Amino acid sequence: METFRGPVRGTITDVKPDHVLLQTDNSSFFLRTQQMIWVMPS
Repeated sequence: METFRGPVRGTITDVKPDHVLLQTDNSSFFLRTQQMIWVMPS
């Protein structure tokens, strides 16, 4: 996934209308959909 701040790798575990929950190794991140540029499935 590419954001305005740079690339982010992980698994999308939940999708809400305004954000997604991304799981990486031992951390979870909330990413706003407005900040996403593109998503590439693996």
